[in-house]
Amino acid sequence: MLSKWCPSLGAQMKDLGNNLFIAIFNDAMDREIVLLNGPWSFDKSLVIMKPFDDDLPMKGMNEGVAERVGRALGVLEETEVPEDGIAWGESLRVKVQFDIIKPLLRRKKLKLDKDDPIWVTLKYEKLPTYCYQCGILGHSEWECRKGVHKRQECRRSDAAYGPWLRATLGRQQPGAVTFNGGQSDYRR
Repeated sequence: MLSKWCPSLGAQMKDLGNNLFIAIFNDAMDREIVLLNGPWSFDKSLVIMKPFDDDLPMKGMNEGVAERVGRALGVLEETEVPEDGIAWGESLRVKVQFDIIKPLLRRKKLKLDKDDPIWVTLKYEKLPTYCYQCGILGHSEWECRKGVHKRQECRRSDAAYGPWLRATLGRQQPGAVTFNGGQSDYRR
């Protein structure tokens, strides 16, 4: 596409997965020209373009935000972002130490910059056995020591916790937390 557009000051394309790409123009005028001259096609397929400037999911996918989120969750150990400091995709990974005696966090409300607070949805990598009712690690809902629920309640569809907290593993790194675009997914 870049060879068709011929941006005067250059541009970069990044693959976000799921047939979704982002074009980053070094000059705003180049971007406007490309948007005005569309629609475009590539390999006999329509290319649908949508500009964004302050889109929160995109704004939040950087190392600074990953560090703030990690610190809000516990003791930040590591963030995983590309060399340019911006993660163009569905999630960021953050490695955090947290109190495993407390229930897992499902989401966390965070304030980024001067914007309204956002809810960051959490997911965990390499999550061991945990209770889908009380959210505490080390036991299943069938053997809950808290006694907060009865066995017949264990597989309810309205349970506060469930398999959705388990993240699909990307790179094999223990203890990573990942967050998705304006909402965030943290994997531990």
